Amino acid sequence: MYFTFGDWTKSGVFGETFGAVDSLFSSLAFGALIYTIILQSKELKLQREELQLTRA
Repeated sequence: MYFTFGDWTKSGVFGETFGAVDSLFSSLAFGALIYTIILQSKELKLQREELQLTRA
């Protein structure tokens, strides 16, 4: 980036323009993590119910 802009301040400003995109991807990853935890808890609940039916 230094060779493209020739100045560290200009390249720093260019890098800062991607801050919003970075926060968007971070929030999407966090949402996916929460969704995965919810899915796993539902699967565990179904597995427990199947085990109870198998024992009966």
